[in-house]
Amino acid sequence: MIGIVDVIRACSGALEELFGAPPTTKDLVEVTDRPCSYVQAETSTERDGGLRHDTYHITITYFAPYHDRGYLDLLKAQEKLAASLIRPVEVDERFHLLPEEVEIQPIRDEMVLVCDFSAECRQEIPAGEEETPSLMDTLDINGARAAEPDA
Repeated sequence: MIGIVDVIRACSGALEELFGAPPTTKDLVEVTDRPCSYVQAETSTERDGGLRHDTYHITITYFAPYHDRGYLDLLKAQEKLAASLIRPVEVDERFHLLPEEVEIQPIRDEMVLVCDFSAECRQEIPAGEEETPSLMDTLDINGARAAEPDA
């Protein structure tokens, strides 16, 4: 099944193709190597009968080559990014991500682009995967069995 890691890898590959370098995987405490990009993703999952419905919320942050000049270059990067998100992003040969509600905000003070979008995915739940997780029957805490619930 397609998961959040597959989506992040696909977005990272698309950014590498677009900007010529893979996104950084370091935590963004302080950016020292510019230009660079960063991908963050969150997901929410629901089950709908025999389907799994994932909603992905993705944020792409692009740091322009210079933090104090080059606003025109930042706007050109914004155009490239916007044009690339019109097309589907290939996750694998059977699945493409279709970005929805794309918002790109240039932050001139820091020469940064922040791009947010969402995408949805519905997949068939594989045979054998439980519809609902089973509940725990007994609990062992530090080797001692906790009291069992009354039947």
